[in-house]
Amino acid sequence: MANHLQTRTGYLLICLLFVLPLGFLSACESTLMREFNHHMSGSDLNRAKGVVQQQLSRNGQDPEANYLMGNLLSREQNYAEANTYFDRSINRSSVYREHIEFLRERNYRVEFNDGIEAHQNNRYERAVRQFELALQVFPDRVEAYPLLAKSRAKLGQPDLAETAYRACLEFEPAHLECGLNLSEMLIEQELFSDVISVAGPISREHPEDWRPNRLLTDAYLQTSQYDRAEEAFSDLISKQNSYDNLKQFALSLYNRGEVRRAEPYLVSCLERNATDPVVLEVLAGIYLDSGNYELVIDAGNRLLDSDPQNSSIKAKLMIAYELTGDIDRYKEMQAELGLNEE
Repeated sequence: MANHLQTRTGYLLICLLFVLPLGFLSACESTLMREFNHHMSGSDLNRAKGVVQQQLSRNGQDPEANYLMGNLLSREQNYAEANTYFDRSINRSSVYREHIEFLRERNYRVEFNDGIEAHQNNRYERAVRQFELALQVFPDRVEAYPLLAKSRAKLGQPDLAETAYRACLEFEPAHLECGLNLSEMLIEQELFSDVISVAGPISREHPEDWRPNRLLTDAYLQTSQYDRAEEAFSDLISKQNSYDNLKQFALSLYNRGEVRRAEPYLVSCLERNATDPVVLEVLAGIYLDSGNYELVIDAGNRLLDSDPQNSSIKAKLMIAYELTGDIDRYKEMQAELGLNEE
């Protein structure tokens, strides 16, 4: 008798241990599973669903019935609703967990990969559909959001693209691609405080990348937070020490009336490019206003070497020569400007 019980127990354990991914050994099947598999073997999804629905009407928490309903809904690409049934099944029993995880991963990969293929072939409407289906399966898989947003943008749907980027950042606030792209969109909309909120976390999380610092520098300038703008620019220039970055920052400060802050950056520009006409003219104007006439003359003559017909700088030089007592050069500039006294 004991041997008989041990044999029977061992047989049941074998049934439980060797559940196949796409079905069950017939000896382990419940009545519901047998009916379900019978209808599915004939591709009669409606009858299969009817059997499962009937069981759910009797017991809405039945883990097997919930698992099967999730399976059917997955076949219909109704992944969001399928997840509801899958979760209910897992919450009641771990028997179907492994197969549910397999189905979810498979479904996600199929839809996501189809989306990539569609996007690469410029079929953006299909790409959007596939990425959205993939995100029904796993809403927290952030890899799909940038591609969804780009597909939306290609379709001329910037608001929906922005929504996709924001959804990405809800799951991963420092996601580099989503954060950078969203920040660029916000810059265009002149939502500079939002740029700071988005670019700040990605700057801290990705200290090696210069692009968040560029966005922060622009946003701080636009919101008149000049101390922070200089801090962000210092980080930017330590990673991307380009002349264009330096010149743009210097001129931005100057154009916003921050002459005192702009001057040392403009001087740094001249140290790297001694003949930049824009920088020379701006500095000549600053030195004229501050009474540094020798510096006006130095900057003005450098500029005239490359732009001999620049009447604006000649006017500044004329004033500087007069105020330094160099009357000969003053008259020379006066003549060149056609201002000779009768």
